[in-house]
Amino acid sequence: MDLTTIVQGLLEHFLSEGDLPLDVGCAERVVRGKMLALGLLVLKKHFQGRKLGDEGSSCRCVCGGRRKFAGYRQKKVVTWLGQLPLDRAYYHGRDCGGSSRPYDQRVGLCSQAASPGVAKAACLLGIEVPFAQAQSMLFELCGIVLSESTLSRLTYRAGAKADEIEQEDARRKEDWSVPEDLPGGGPVVGRLYNSADGTMVHTLEPWREVKTHVCYWKDAQENHQARYRCRLEGIEAFVAHAFALSSRGGLDKCRQSVLIGDGAAWIWDRLGPVFDEAVQIVDWYHASEHVWSCAKAVYGEGTPVCQSWGDAKETLLWNGRRKRLIEELQSEHDRLRSASKRAALQALVTCLNNQGSRLDYPVFRDQGLDIGSGTVESACRHVVQSRMKRAGTRWSLPCAQAVLSLRCCRLNGQGDTFWNARPLAA
Repeated sequence: MDLTTIVQGLLEHFLSEGDLPLDVGCAERVVRGKMLALGLLVLKKHFQGRKLGDEGSSCRCVCGGRRKFAGYRQKKVVTWLGQLPLDRAYYHGRDCGGSSRPYDQRVGLCSQAASPGVAKAACLLGIEVPFAQAQSMLFELCGIVLSESTLSRLTYRAGAKADEIEQEDARRKEDWSVPEDLPGGGPVVGRLYNSADGTMVHTLEPWREVKTHVCYWKDAQENHQARYRCRLEGIEAFVAHAFALSSRGGLDKCRQSVLIGDGAAWIWDRLGPVFDEAVQIVDWYHASEHVWSCAKAVYGEGTPVCQSWGDAKETLLWNGRRKRLIEELQSEHDRLRSASKRAALQALVTCLNNQGSRLDYPVFRDQGLDIGSGTVESACRHVVQSRMKRAGTRWSLPCAQAVLSLRCCRLNGQGDTFWNARPLAA
């Protein structure tokens, strides 16, 4: 029977049960419902009577011994077509007490009774919106019913696996081995930018900083490419993750590497040695912000003298006349008597001295380099805050990291590789 005959038969069957409306939206809903029911019947017929995962009277146990066959266990799995009963072989280890279901492990069937496809969709929603909203969207878009708790457990479990992959990646720094490039986007052919920043999220501890690293470049077609790593860890662990991510971006292949950040000491003191050949640049916005903070402290916010003083000093900084700027600030410092105003001037002088050549903006502009850290600041917003900083939300550290790692996995173009490895297999 060819496809045309099958379609004609289905149409006649649908019409025999009632006229299909000519309203395309209504007709679509009617046919979709009938096709889902038909598809579920096909699946049930296909799996009926099949004994899945049978490996004989025993199978190998992780403890080194053997697990004995203990019968078949049925599981009702939520699929795109409906709930499907599956009979899977169950093995039990008498010595260690462990158990296994070889079929579940082989096809990626998770313990939460969702098919791999449904589970993936639930996780992708769970890393974008709150779990209650994700549950509602899954039903509205696909007609799939999963509880909020099931959806959150799926997301955390997949995210924990993504976290493990990131940690294994970071361990490469121990011997400075370079991981394979991230898929997609083509190789780095010019400059590779690295930028880091931190943003706070509400956890049970109660507030913790998520350190975010972004490496970005333009590929051979001049398309912007960016890769992300967000970690709720100390600086030592974060440095290893930054190295791994940048290596995947092409750190050892690029023509020039650039490190951009705000004035935070940890960026230059800890990431600087890792990217030791990089051009180091203090984000222009943060540098100019220091000038204007000083202007407001010394002359009062909104006053004409504050505006003119700030404009003049910012112009000196923009034009690379850092030494002249320091001399003028030091001269004013020595003339003032107010302790608070002297402190503000001295703080700016200290900042300028500490950053040194990282403030050579005319040189950077002549080379066509970025002088802003907007990419990482944007990442803090759309990778971290958009999901993690919701009203009333508090995270445990493992759950927060799981969601962050799974979000980065998707944004970094690793989704297909990740899900093809069946991360939710029971």
